[in-house]
Amino acid sequence: MPFRAKTLPETVQLRTFVEEYPYPAFVLNKRVSGKHAASLLPIFTNAAFRNLVFGPRENEPQNVVGGGLLEALAGTGFEGLANARRLGEWIEESPTASNARFIVDLEPSWIGRSASPVQLELIKTAVDVFWIITSVPRTELPQYVPPPKQDEDILLTTLKDEASPFLPAQPLPALPEWAEAPLDPMALATTSSKSPYEPKPREKEPVLQWLTAGTEMVEFLRKYNWDGHPLGHPDQWPQSLKTSMSAVMASPYPWALWWGPDLVLLYNDAYAIMSGTKHPGLFAQYGKIAWGELWEAIGPLADQVVRERKSVAREDDLLFFGRLTDKMLPEETYHNWAWIPAIVEDGSVGGFFNTTFENTSKILYERRIQILRSLGDKTALARSRTEFAEAMRVVLSNDAHKDVPFAAFYFNIVDAPAKAGREGEPHRPQKARIRVTSTLAFQIGVPEGHPAIPGREVRMLDPITWRSSPPMVARRSGASPGSTIDARSLPDDTTVVAHTPGDSDAMLDTIGDALQTDETAWPFFDVFSAKRPLHITSLPASIGKGFGLRKNGWNDVPREAIIMPIAAEGDEVPIGVMVLGVNTRRPYDAEYQTWIELLHMTLSSTLTATLGREAELKKAEQLAQLDAAKTSFFSSASHELRTPLTLIAGPVQEALRLTSEQRVKQQLTMTTRNIERLQKLVDSLMDFTRVEGGRMYGRFRATSLADYTTDLAELFRNPIEKNNIEYVVTNDHNNEATAFVDHDLWEKVVFNLIGNAFKYTLSGQVHVHTSYRPGWAEFSVRDTGCGIPANEQDKVFERFHRVSATARSHEGTGIGLALTRELVKLHGGYITLESTPVDKDDPEAPHGSNFTVHIPLGYEHLPPANVDEELAGIRVAPRAYGRAMIEEAKGWNKAKAQSDDRDRSESGGSESNANSNTDSSKSGEFSGIFRFSPDDTILIVDDTEDAINGLVVLEEKAPDLVLSDVMMPGMDGIQFVGAIRERPRISWTPVILLTARAGEEARVEGLTSGADDYISKPFKTQELVARVHLHLNLGKRKRELLNLFEERTKEIKIVSDLSPVGIFRTDNQGEMTYTNRRWHEITDYPSNQPLTNWLWNIHPEFQKEVLELTTRVLQTGDGGSLEIRWQNERWTKLQVESISNGLIGTVTDVSDRHLYEAARIAQAQEREAIAQLRAADAERQRAEADERRRAQELLVDVTSHELRQPVSAILNCSQLVRTNLSNLAEALRKSRAATPFVPTDSLLRQIEDDLDALDSIYQCGLSQERIANDVLSLSRLQLDTLSIHTIDFQLLPELQRIISIFASELKMKKINFNMNIGQSVVVLNVDRVSSDRTRFAQILTNLMSNAIKFTDIAPLPDRQIVVYLEVSLDPPQANKCIAPPLPQNIDEVKEKIKIPGTLIYVYVAVQDSGPGLKPGDLTLLFQRFQQGELLWSNSHEVFGGSGLGLFVSRKLCELMGGNIDVDSVYGQGATFRFYLQMKTAGEPEPKPAPSPESPAKAKPAVAAPPAPSQTAYHILITEDNIINQTVLNRQLKQAGFTTELASNGKEAIEKIKRLAFGTDNIDPSLPRRFDAILMDCEMPVMDGHTATREIRRLESEGVLPLRNRIIALTGNARQGQVEASLQAGMDDVMIKPYKIDELVLKIRDKAMLD
Repeated sequence: MPFRAKTLPETVQLRTFVEEYPYPAFVLNKRVSGKHAASLLPIFTNAAFRNLVFGPRENEPQNVVGGGLLEALAGTGFEGLANARRLGEWIEESPTASNARFIVDLEPSWIGRSASPVQLELIKTAVDVFWIITSVPRTELPQYVPPPKQDEDILLTTLKDEASPFLPAQPLPALPEWAEAPLDPMALATTSSKSPYEPKPREKEPVLQWLTAGTEMVEFLRKYNWDGHPLGHPDQWPQSLKTSMSAVMASPYPWALWWGPDLVLLYNDAYAIMSGTKHPGLFAQYGKIAWGELWEAIGPLADQVVRERKSVAREDDLLFFGRLTDKMLPEETYHNWAWIPAIVEDGSVGGFFNTTFENTSKILYERRIQILRSLGDKTALARSRTEFAEAMRVVLSNDAHKDVPFAAFYFNIVDAPAKAGREGEPHRPQKARIRVTSTLAFQIGVPEGHPAIPGREVRMLDPITWRSSPPMVARRSGASPGSTIDARSLPDDTTVVAHTPGDSDAMLDTIGDALQTDETAWPFFDVFSAKRPLHITSLPASIGKGFGLRKNGWNDVPREAIIMPIAAEGDEVPIGVMVLGVNTRRPYDAEYQTWIELLHMTLSSTLTATLGREAELKKAEQLAQLDAAKTSFFSSASHELRTPLTLIAGPVQEALRLTSEQRVKQQLTMTTRNIERLQKLVDSLMDFTRVEGGRMYGRFRATSLADYTTDLAELFRNPIEKNNIEYVVTNDHNNEATAFVDHDLWEKVVFNLIGNAFKYTLSGQVHVHTSYRPGWAEFSVRDTGCGIPANEQDKVFERFHRVSATARSHEGTGIGLALTRELVKLHGGYITLESTPVDKDDPEAPHGSNFTVHIPLGYEHLPPANVDEELAGIRVAPRAYGRAMIEEAKGWNKAKAQSDDRDRSESGGSESNANSNTDSSKSGEFSGIFRFSPDDTILIVDDTEDAINGLVVLEEKAPDLVLSDVMMPGMDGIQFVGAIRERPRISWTPVILLTARAGEEARVEGLTSGADDYISKPFKTQELVARVHLHLNLGKRKRELLNLFEERTKEIKIVSDLSPVGIFRTDNQGEMTYTNRRWHEITDYPSNQPLTNWLWNIHPEFQKEVLELTTRVLQTGDGGSLEIRWQNERWTKLQVESISNGLIGTVTDVSDRHLYEAARIAQAQEREAIAQLRAADAERQRAEADERRRAQELLVDVTSHELRQPVSAILNCSQLVRTNLSNLAEALRKSRAATPFVPTDSLLRQIEDDLDALDSIYQCGLSQERIANDVLSLSRLQLDTLSIHTIDFQLLPELQRIISIFASELKMKKINFNMNIGQSVVVLNVDRVSSDRTRFAQILTNLMSNAIKFTDIAPLPDRQIVVYLEVSLDPPQANKCIAPPLPQNIDEVKEKIKIPGTLIYVYVAVQDSGPGLKPGDLTLLFQRFQQGELLWSNSHEVFGGSGLGLFVSRKLCELMGGNIDVDSVYGQGATFRFYLQMKTAGEPEPKPAPSPESPAKAKPAVAAPPAPSQTAYHILITEDNIINQTVLNRQLKQAGFTTELASNGKEAIEKIKRLAFGTDNIDPSLPRRFDAILMDCEMPVMDGHTATREIRRLESEGVLPLRNRIIALTGNARQGQVEASLQAGMDDVMIKPYKIDELVLKIRDKAMLD
């Protein structure tokens, strides 16, 4: 199509928009001459598109205007053509929300085919006959940076100034302010805050060769005046800033750089576009000034990025900056942005990169789509206008806070056209107007009563144009704006304001001013005309004033609104009108308008559906009302017809019985026949009414359908065959199956079909057949009658439809077959018809009809509640309906079908007469059966009497029977029966109800109300008399039985009250109904309270058993008994038996017997318990003996193992020492005979080995001593004989002494040792304490031995043991063996410490560098015979030990008022800590302070032999072990003592006597004695204890003149054994193994004491 000429400004504006777009953009022509599709050849492209597509060839003249798109589409051959076709189809599609964007892959030739395709998201905008295609990159754009050319500016200038013949004349969307005018860097705009520097005119532009990106912001940076700027000239920037700025400028996405301590803001082209009107004022500005409106929120984040070197990012961040809406409010925008630290040369943070992407469209789209989805979901469920409005209100209230600041919804009601003029006025020719009333349904964000949202408005529309002509807003004088009233009832002082719309376009242009006047609140009439949403661009201040600010919204006063008509399809006037406020923080742009249109379509479509559902509900409600009215009508009609029929039938039958005139009998017989016909008609109508109303319910039972149907069909044989019709009844017995049918309903089906066939068959055959097929039973009636025309066959089952055909009778209503079909449907089946009418041309041709009923077998298709399997096989005789049908059929014959009614009546006279005579004779016989008494009283209540008066008569006269009608005014018969049954005096009176209401449900209702019988009208007199006679006699008998029952009840009550046992009775539910007086006495249940809670008086222990007993008796009928205890502690025997309507039981008091039996049982139980205790005690003793034996065996095993190891070492070391000494002796012997002795190096090494061997022997001895001590302590613990013996000793010297024992072993194993004396020991000056010195040493020895054992496996440089000592007056905290810190009142503590007997806590810790303990070992560590797993599973074999040391240590700590624990990290050693309670002790005499000398420097553990004594002590050694005797003898002689030896106690006594009086005396006159006797306890011949007692006896008798000092040497270390030695007379006890120096000191001390 030709293009119209364009002016230069329009061309420049279009080119500027496309060229300045930051990403690839191009223009396509919508239509090309001769084609119907858009051309894919761009007619104009921007620089970004050319750079992407052409690269080095972007500025070639042929590539500037357009082209290149098809060449760059991804793919070659057919793939490229397919991509081009899809792109063309997308461009041709009408723009919608779903197809507004298109993803395309481009492969520019200049980047190579191996590179990945460039993905762009295209957006199309239609402008006149052109498509403006813009894009957003999905992948990074390849950048071609051309070398600078001199003619580049010339070429760009030419492109901008010359008009292109391909550009459209229409203006394109408005550009940002910075794009509409050339950028002037010299006139840099600033923000509201003044810049901290003033730019000065630059003398020379920077070269900036390091900045290669050819973008506008690069040019802007080059031309910017950097004089005086804190960053300086760009050429002088640090390399890190240059590199960062190059990356920012080269990025196609919005990037910025915040640099320096003041965070100067630098950015690229995309960031400038995103900044909107704030560019170029942002560039090179301080951050807190550039984004001053956001700095309170983002300032701390900026500090965090610089200070902590951490990136900060936000997604979907709501930001208000720079951009303002048309109403000058901050625009709502959402961004994904990140701040990434930029590192400078010295490693510090020089600034940070700022990447940002605006996703406002995505957030708004998701939010608005969610509103549409919620509205669609909620309103789609609405079933009425009210629910529709409520659904909208809920959604807009909860989900649309921002996009809908306020809302109001009106429903419109259209009335008929109003009259042209007022009454009495001259007629003026004018058009009648349509009255539209708008009623407020809901309002949101607007307070109630606000004048801007009136509750109701009336408007008048032109009925031809459906525009307002003119609309009338009725407002009284002085009324507030917006308040409206009904315009049709206006008084004389009402002013009617009319708006006359002008041209439609002009109206839409001025719609924003519609609310500026006070004439009306909202221009609804314009919406009625436009039939689409209208935008009100400016709301007056009076409208928004007083609006409630919505929660979670912007809290702005609304400034714009949308008026939206909501109409169903085809409506001329909208059903509803919605007034919506516009988001104050978003412009009403195309996206907003699209959402409003979608909202309009959504609400209109859902409202259409809602109105349809509302109409359906109303229709269903109307049909239900119609059905109820119809049911009520037929019920009333039934009553009104049956009552007269009853009144007619009774006298007619009575007259027929009494008359003898033949003519009269014929007439009366015809009358009776018509009465029966009318009754049958009424019954049929009522049945059909119940079926249609869904109130016809069958009782379906299993039936042999063939047999039952055959029986019913045989009833028709007599009347059919009498009319010369062949009647055939057959069935299929071979395949017989069970069908479930209602006998009454099936009877009507069978009789209707057979009667219909007989009626229309004048000759030929009627064939009734019952057959079966899989899953179905079929009943068919085939006749050879006149048949049914084809056009009538579809209507034959319709109500009141009758086929015009020759028949035996013209009687009938036309509802028989319709009722039959409905009854068949009730059985879950269907009925079919096959019929061939008589051919007039060939009457002999086959003709007739075949009706077939199909019934499903089984009962799965039937309602379960209506299936009665108990009635299977029970048949009922034909009811009145069947009898009436048969009687009617008997009167049909061929002659009647061809005569009038008079002839039919006369021809039937003989038969009727015969029947009448028969009935009359039967009636006479029947009447003689009844015998009524003259005293019989019958009360008759009908609709002519008041039922309330009938109750009064009943109370006064108590008649024998009541005969009542059902339908009566005031109180009906059902209520009347209920009132009788509620009165005890007359409740037994028989009641017979008479009603015109037919049907099974009416009969059931009458009988269930309490009536004795129910008779439907019309009825026969004989039947009524018979039933009255029956119930009258039954009533008399019932009254006699009631009287007899009352007498027997009184007698039983007397017997019950006098009974010695409690008697009770319950109903079938177990609820107590009767109790006698004795029952209350036994159970203590109050007699004045209901018996509902009697079960709670039973003891809780027996309540469940009683409940189970009563339940079982009720269910099985078998009686039972149970002995129970009540809450009053009384025992009874409960006996329960079942009766027809519940239980009867007795309660017998058996408390005395039970107490006696309980006493006997208690005695037996006591004896049994004693026996059980004895057996348990014996079992416990046996178990303890087994445990002791096991423990002894384990102890023996462990002790044997631990003793064998040091014994083995002692043997080996002894052998080594002996060998070396032999060599030394040999060398010395040789030296005596030869040359002088010169020790060799080998000999010296052997001596060193001997010394080491002796040290090993000594350590083995210490190990054996520790084992012996632990075993002894364990034994005492087991026997509970371990006691604590306190003595006074010096704490620190004792600690050093104990540690010195291990000095040699520490040295041997190269373990570094330190002892840390805590500050508390020094400050508090704790010296002497009182405690069990031996047990203290035992604990510490065990811990030191344990530490040495495990430290020995650590690497050599890391072997270290540290012992810590602390004291405190306070116990440990948190159950940890850690000393608390020194208190503040240190002086007071010192004074307390000085007082002897002050309780203190001594804390000791042993820390080693061994392998540490596993977590699982910590819980087992202090148990008996337990060792940590540590490095190997078999720790006993690796480390040795008895497993008793820590167990004994824990027990000793507990006995001494302390505790022990351990801290260990596996692989890092362990620290054992313990604390003990001690008391301070006084100083016996001044002593020098102990020197904290390291035990490593102390004297060796193997002490040198004691120095020889200057005084010759004579010692008797009594020892049976030769080795021990020899060793001790040598040691004492080496110490300077003289000795004598004895092998047992007897030898010792002999030597003592010989010394005292024998030949060994130097001076026979001076008796002598040994200075000390060392006595072993366990010896043969005479043990030490016996020998000691003998010596003491000899001393006491004077045989021995002086008392001997006896010291026991024993391995028995138990305290009892020690005390036994002392009690035998020994002066002291030395436990083996002992140290020789200690023994020497003891001997000398004893001697000195003597």
